[in-house]
Amino acid sequence: MRTKFDDINTYIASFPKETQKLLEQVRATVREAFKKDLSDYEGAKGSVKFPLDKPIPFDLIGRIVKFRVNESLVK
Repeated sequence: MRTKFDDINTYIASFPKETQKLLEQVRATVREAFKKDLSDYEGAKGSVKFPLDKPIPFDLIGRIVKFRVNESLVK
């Protein structure tokens, strides 16, 4: 059974401290590195809402994931 969280802060807080630090880094990196690309989408702090009545930007999602994976490998 999945736990439902009210917001991203509660979700991140549910992890161990070391994981929380990584998740916060992901948030900050995505926000800054993809600020222009994500400006067309509504989002709360640390999240992005992709409207279901418009095409899902799979290419953008893929770029964000690849960026984060590469960043993790460098560390």
